[in-house]
Amino acid sequence: MLERRDREITDLKRRVANMVMVGKISHVDHKNARYRVQSGNIVSDWIPDTQARAGKTRSYEGRDVGEQVIVLSSSGDLSQGMIIGSIHTDANQAADKSNIHTTIYPDGTTVEYDDETSTYSLTIKSEGKFILTISDGVSMKGEGGELEITAPEGIKIILQSDMPLKADGNMTLEAEGNVSIKSYLPENTLSLLSHLLPKPSHTTNTTNLVSHKTLNLPPCAP
Repeated sequence: MLERRDREITDLKRRVANMVMVGKISHVDHKNARYRVQSGNIVSDWIPDTQARAGKTRSYEGRDVGEQVIVLSSSGDLSQGMIIGSIHTDANQAADKSNIHTTIYPDGTTVEYDDETSTYSLTIKSEGKFILTISDGVSMKGEGGELEITAPEGIKIILQSDMPLKADGNMTLEAEGNVSIKSYLPENTLSLLSHLLPKPSHTTNTTNLVSHKTLNLPPCAP
């Protein structure tokens, strides 16, 4: 009788101790979103990981081997456990400011939002690419200031339709080299020649405006 009671008490203590367990992921199965967690000599079965959303709207962030996590087990049964979150370690520390929400990826890429300065930044440190695919129209508006795009190797814009370009103020087009504007419309459809073409300046470059014909402006004499 006493032995049975001792076994029950021992089992109860074990279950209570296993209800909330802190350990590190030892094995991963990303395809099925299952993990095994080790804490000391104890290794759990394959258990699921909680996500922010898992319905029609769903998200998935896979965890890494060695990542420290919290496992919650119903009635202390590790076979019924689930990972409910991660804990920062000395090797993977949290940000030192509460106003910055940061996601850091293994290759050094960071996504960061500072709610004090209202600044959102995306920094890609690897040799990868940034790809944005949108099936409908795109609208970009900067109401508070200017929009600046810097590309050391140039910018290419390819359109399959019209391209309206409008400025409520002055428009400045500056190039260190030649400027070439081409149009393959019928003759006499390019009307800006007599209205917007500036007088030649002291330069050795050539400006070409092409609409069925090509107009070459010689360099200005010194």
